[in-house]
Amino acid sequence: MSSYDDIMCYLRRNPLKNVTLLKMMTAYHQVMDSYLVEQAEHWGILLLLPADVFAYDRRVYPEADYVVLMDYSNPEVLSDLISRIPADASLVFKLQQEARIAVAPHFPLTQVRSFYSYTTTPGQIFKPDMEAIVNDQIDERLLPLWMENGYTPEEIAQYFEDSAFSVAIYKELTPLSTCIVFRNGEQIWEIGAVHTAEPAGDRGWLSV
Repeated sequence: MSSYDDIMCYLRRNPLKNVTLLKMMTAYHQVMDSYLVEQAEHWGILLLLPADVFAYDRRVYPEADYVVLMDYSNPEVLSDLISRIPADASLVFKLQQEARIAVAPHFPLTQVRSFYSYTTTPGQIFKPDMEAIVNDQIDERLLPLWMENGYTPEEIAQYFEDSAFSVAIYKELTPLSTCIVFRNGEQIWEIGAVHTAEPAGDRGWLSV
């Protein structure tokens, strides 16, 4: 196993690119296999997370053994990283486009999902929506909407314990649309669990 601190140091150099790796290392480093390869000025990181550890992976990829995540500074270290991936296991690769292209000759990859992340420019200000209710406590009425997105009550409770808050729009007492803003690593806040109840979808609100 490689040093947690050394791996985190490399990943923090580009936190937006490595937000998923930082999140998984922070939460699950004690149960995952992590490798750091250093060759002269180049480096590479490989994380093998048991697929039954993270609730989302356990639900969506029930037959998988490991989730594979990686980052590297130069393709020269790629062969060393790939040699450490168990060839006889059922694998889910979570890769950005560059790494996916590099790994494809070594593993028969089939794309099953794509995720897009958006970020704001520093200092950007948005006009408050007077319909939106902000709450730093869990509103039990919102739980069914969040759970429709695959979150568990335990995950949600952990987010709120770490300073998360919800934003929601209601019609009288019925929630129509909601999201959670939670800490994802030390420096990044993520907007997730975006969900709109079916009747409200006609108003142009989003579900993710």
